[in-house]
Amino acid sequence: MAARTIPNPLERIDLLILGLLFAAAGTASWIAADRVHTLGPPAANQWFQADVPRVYGNMTQRESNHYRTGVHPLFSIATYPPVSALRRAGLDEERAVRALIAGAAGLWLAILYGVLRAFGLRRPDATLFAAVGAVSASALFGSAVPETHLFGSITLLLVMGFAACAATREFSPRWFVGFSAVSLSMAVTNWTAGLAVTALNHPWRRSVRISLGAFAAVTVVWALQNAIFPSSQFFLFAFGERRYVLLEGAGGIGSRLTAFFFHPMVMPLVQVLENPLQPEWSIFSVQHAAIGSSGLLGAVLSLIWIWLLAVGVRTFVGRGALDKPRIVLGLTLLGQLALHLVYGDETFLLSLHWLPLLVMVAGIGTLGPQRRTALIAGTLLAIGACVNNVDQFVRVTSELHR
Repeated sequence: MAARTIPNPLERIDLLILGLLFAAAGTASWIAADRVHTLGPPAANQWFQADVPRVYGNMTQRESNHYRTGVHPLFSIATYPPVSALRRAGLDEERAVRALIAGAAGLWLAILYGVLRAFGLRRPDATLFAAVGAVSASALFGSAVPETHLFGSITLLLVMGFAACAATREFSPRWFVGFSAVSLSMAVTNWTAGLAVTALNHPWRRSVRISLGAFAAVTVVWALQNAIFPSSQFFLFAFGERRYVLLEGAGGIGSRLTAFFFHPMVMPLVQVLENPLQPEWSIFSVQHAAIGSSGLLGAVLSLIWIWLLAVGVRTFVGRGALDKPRIVLGLTLLGQLALHLVYGDETFLLSLHWLPLLVMVAGIGTLGPQRRTALIAGTLLAIGACVNNVDQFVRVTSELHR
């Protein structure tokens, strides 16, 4: 019989590591946001096409335009109440938003560690690859400003963890309804993870019922959200997204593949472009940046990263028949790749959705015969990526406030 992924039970030392990772990521997010400023860039689309002013408004104002619930179904009801609670506790508006983003960043890293452990990684290995995720370009740049993608990434990681647990113990269909709904809640396209874990663990008729239940659950919460935020758009009617498909400015498949696999880990030289709509504000982009364009360090780190991914893929498919958690991971990652080969104009903006999945693939390399080499490579990557990505972050934020 094929080897099976056995989730490691979390012990006290794991809880301590979780706490330390949470604190480290939350602190880093707070410091990064302080350098950008909580409101983020003053112009929409300046920060790698992120619509920071609108997202900030959705987190703080009921009367702002919440139309993006058409693709992020429950974002407003998930973020407005905690920001309001923090404001009632005494924080001003900007610090309340910053605290929520910092808390989400800490939770993201803690969950990543837990999922790596659930997929079978030893404690030091999971700690190392959680650190690799923490210093990635996606994590550093994505947790510095108010945006939806950090929250979407958290929901994907939760489903990955559930997939690992469901491989070794029985869960009632209600659990699958809940986690499927979670995967749909922050990004419509992330529902692929919930659908996959459901389909792999149930006959097709029951899978359909579970999926319909998840859809109904999200719809009910969306209806409550719509009562609070009347401008909310239902998530079946986001027809305007078609304008983001196969945009000429995003470049060809080479640019998209580079931005999918390389830039989320190792930040290239960030391009500062002219903004035709608001000439007083530049636009930051890496869509057409070359691999390792930040310098020799970036080029070496990119080679280490792709080697780790190759070892991870080899281990991923080479340990006998694929088990259900790895199939869920693979299907979700392939779904993200297929989507972003055609969707969007700045691929890096959305990369927090799949960066932790790539880290998981790389981490799985430690389960094979090349564990020691993978750990050395991972350590070098973590140290080097921290230097490279922080350097690019400082450069970009210095340009931002000139």
